[in-house]
Amino acid sequence: MFLVTPHTVGDVAFARMTRDAVLVGGGAWSPFVGHALPHDQVAEASLRTLMVAACQPHGALTGLASLWVRGLHPHEPLGNLHVVVYRGSHLRAAAAPQGYIAYHSHSAAMRAAEPWGPLTLTSVPHALADALRFEALDQAMPTAYACLRRGHVSVSALRAAVGSHTAHLEGLERLRSAADAVIVAARRPRRR
Repeated sequence: MFLVTPHTVGDVAFARMTRDAVLVGGGAWSPFVGHALPHDQVAEASLRTLMVAACQPHGALTGLASLWVRGLHPHEPLGNLHVVVYRGSHLRAAAAPQGYIAYHSHSAAMRAAEPWGPLTLTSVPHALADALRFEALDQAMPTAYACLRRGHVSVSALRAAVGSHTAHLEGLERLRSAADAVIVAARRPRRR
């Protein structure tokens, strides 16, 4: 059984297996999404997509969740799902309860969004920029560093994504300084 749901094992058993770490998946939103993986099951991209698709709201998934679905972030995101929408969008009711999804209006990221199976994901540079701005830096910075070093994103693309963020919103200085630190670290030659 690749994906375990409360329907297949029962609500109480699903909650207990999630709590006891027999099942993994979905971070804070896992019990509501209702999809998890057995602990020894490798989370391939298609399984990660199905896990998140159950609560994908209107908009494009961004940040660490978007990178995790693509396989560029090694761990499932622990916090909220971050979703970008066009400014002025009327949000329909999402499958996840209020507090599990953080909405951000960002037109540039929406224009760069790509379909990914049943999901819509922001581009890798925009997902990295949103992760550096809104999510825990102890998770976002190593992922951004790895993406730069492995060639999943270029320095110019990351700088363009950082520059697309509106100047009057909170978190911009944090985004710029974190992006600069990651870029400087990624440009350093590796020690042998």
